Amino acid sequence: MTVKQILVPVIKQELKKYRDNGEKIRLKTATKKRIVRTVICVLIFVVFNEIIYYPSVTLFVLFVYACLMIKTNNANIIMGKAKKNPNTPVEEIITNDAGLKSETCNQTASVLISSENSIHSKEALILPNIHTRTYNEALLLSRCVNVRRYVPEITENMIEEMYSYIYENTNNIVIIKASTKTISFIDSDGKEVKTYPVEVTQYLNKIVIGISVYNVQSYEYRYDYD
Repeated sequence: MTVKQILVPVIKQELKKYRDNGEKIRLKTATKKRIVRTVICVLIFVVFNEIIYYPSVTLFVLFVYACLMIKTNNANIIMGKAKKNPNTPVEEIITNDAGLKSETCNQTASVLISSENSIHSKEALILPNIHTRTYNEALLLSRCVNVRRYVPEITENMIEEMYSYIYENTNNIVIIKASTKTISFIDSDGKEVKTYPVEVTQYLNKIVIGISVYNVQSYEYRYDYD
């Protein structure tokens, strides 16, 4: 489960709520990117057409242009901005980029709040108590959910507990050790708050999960994500 798989459905549902409220979402960033990409593709086409003309080149340029336009959609634009502003809620990013007036935002906000329980990712449908709103929240949820690769029998309640524990304090971490077959909750002072027994795959050595760190160690390879 990647961050994109978690956050894009949230973004799409946020956009849908605005549309259902009668708002036309025109993102300034999307408009600028479409203009820039159109100009670049036109220049490339003109240059190649002046140097050497082949129908295949024209088709290739048109294909690239079509792909770029498809990628320049509102969901992808908001996803990119969310990554650059990882602690800003996606609904705030949308209203800022769309240039919606404050009174309009307030009207729409009531709709969004009333529908809060219905706006979440596919993973949140499995974990109903988790509602991701920012890139960092989706990143943390992704890290917690992906523990399933190494702890196949981990329960949804445990994943929620891991997420909530790290979320409540950015310095908290969770450590899963194969040597002790435990999941340990470590606070910001480095103290072990609680520990649960767990069965892990034979390949796992240790996992460290936090807001600013995600370290997976196995007997074959090691990944570091900071």
